[in-house]
Amino acid sequence: MPLKEYIQFMFNTFHFYKNIGDTDKHYYYAQEGLDYLHREIIQNPQSNNWKDITKYFVKNSNFNSFLFTSVNNLKIMTIQRSDILRKYLLNNGFHLNHLSPTFSGKIRLGVIREHYTTSSETFASLPVFEYLNRELFEVSLYSYETHNCPIEKYCRGCVDHFIVLPLDIGIQIEILRNANLDILFFASNLTANSSRATTILAMNRLAKVQVTSICSPFTTGMKTIDYYLSGNLLTPFPSYQVQYHEKLLNIEGSGICFQFPIYDTVIDFNRSRQDWHASKETTIYISGSNFYKIIPEVRQAWAEIIANTKNSILILYPFNPINWGKYETAQLFFDEMKSIFSKYGINENRLIIEKPLPSIAAVRALLRLADIYLDSFPYSGATSLLDPLCVGLPPVVYEGDALRFRQGAAILREIHLNDLIVKDKKNYVKLAIDLAHNFQKRAFFRREIITKMHNKPSFLNSKSFAKKITNVFQTIVRESRKNI
Repeated sequence: MPLKEYIQFMFNTFHFYKNIGDTDKHYYYAQEGLDYLHREIIQNPQSNNWKDITKYFVKNSNFNSFLFTSVNNLKIMTIQRSDILRKYLLNNGFHLNHLSPTFSGKIRLGVIREHYTTSSETFASLPVFEYLNRELFEVSLYSYETHNCPIEKYCRGCVDHFIVLPLDIGIQIEILRNANLDILFFASNLTANSSRATTILAMNRLAKVQVTSICSPFTTGMKTIDYYLSGNLLTPFPSYQVQYHEKLLNIEGSGICFQFPIYDTVIDFNRSRQDWHASKETTIYISGSNFYKIIPEVRQAWAEIIANTKNSILILYPFNPINWGKYETAQLFFDEMKSIFSKYGINENRLIIEKPLPSIAAVRALLRLADIYLDSFPYSGATSLLDPLCVGLPPVVYEGDALRFRQGAAILREIHLNDLIVKDKKNYVKLAIDLAHNFQKRAFFRREIITKMHNKPSFLNSKSFAKKITNVFQTIVRESRKNI
C-alpha cells in the first residue's frame, strides 16, 4: 500500500470496530507504522520525498481513534507525532522558540480555542477564567471567529479582552508573542487533528508557560506544552506522570469542572415509558455515550446485561453532532447492535436507539424515564455523565488506569459514590444486573445523588474551582518569572 494511502487509512478516519480486541490491534499496528514514519522522516531531513510525506501526514492525521484502545500510556505515539509536526513547521520556516517576554504586575492569562459556542470544550474551559480575581489577573480570550451568540457573550463578559485572530498563522504568532502572556491556556483538543489551527499554534513557544487540560484527553507530547492541568483523583501523582510529556499539575479532587451558564431550556420532548412498551416493572437501562465509544467490548457487556435481566430494555441516544461531527458509520453501529442482541437471543424490540435530541433539557427529560445509566468503557464519560446525575439516575461506571478511563469515576468519587464504580467488565455487568434486581438500592442511590447534586459538587462549582486554579497559576508564574 502506498504510504499516503496507508496514512489516510491508519491515522485519519474514525474506525468502526467490529470485533473484540480490534481497538488494541489498531493501536499496535498504527504504532508500528508510526515508528517507521518517524524514523525515516527524522533521518532524512533533506529528502524532498520525506518532506512531502511529512506534509501529508500533518494535513491528514487524526488520532481520535486511539482514544478507544485499552492501552493507557500513549506518550510514545504523541511524542513521535509532535516530532513530525515540528519537522514540518521547521521545513516551512517557523521559528518555534523565538520569545523575549517581559513581565510585571498582574498575571497575564490568555485562553485560546477556535470559538466560544455551545460545546463540551467551552463548558470545560469556562471555569478556568470565569471567576478569576481581576485584581490579580488580566485575562484575554483568543478565538478564530466570533458568533455573537449568548455563550460567547457570557464568556466575553468574564474577561478583559476578546481578540479574534486573523487567518494568517504568522500574524497569529506575532500577536500572541507580543501580548507578553505569563500563561497561555489551550482550551482545545491538541491530540486529535494534527492540522488543527490550535495544534499548530501550540507547537510554537507563545508564552512563558503553556498549559492544557482534559480538553486534550491524553498527553500532547509537545515540548512547548509545559503543564497538564488535572486532579489527584484523575491522574494520581507521581504514578501517572509516566504517561505525560508535560508536568502534571494536579489540583485537589477530580480536576474536572463544567459550567453551563446558558442552555436551551425548551424541552420539545413528549415521551413516556409506555411508548417503549415498558411497564412499571420494566428495568430501563440507558446510555448517552457517543457511539464511537460503544466498542465491541461495550456492546457485548450491554447484551449480557439485557440477556440476564428479565423484562429489561436498553435505550441509547448516541449521536451528538456538536462534539463528534458526522456519523458515516452509523448504519454499521445499528447493524452490530442488532447482531450482538441476536447472538444473545434478545428480541431486537428491547433495543431502542433515539435520534439526536434538541437540547440538554430534552436529554434530561428522556433520562427521567429510565432506571439505570450505563457509562462506556474503557473511555468513560465526563460531560455525558452529568445529565444522569442531574436527574438522580444511578450510573454504572468502569474505572481504568488512564485519565480518559477515570473521568466518570473521579466525578463519582468527588460526591462519595464509590459503590457505583467497578474495576473490570465482570463486575460492571454484575453491578448493572444487581441494581436492576434491587429497587431499594436504586432508590437509595437516587436520593444520595439528588442530595449531593443539590449541594453543588466541585465539578459544577466554578467559584470553588477558581480558588484552586488561582493558587496553581500563581505558583507556576512565580517560578517562571524567577527564571526570566
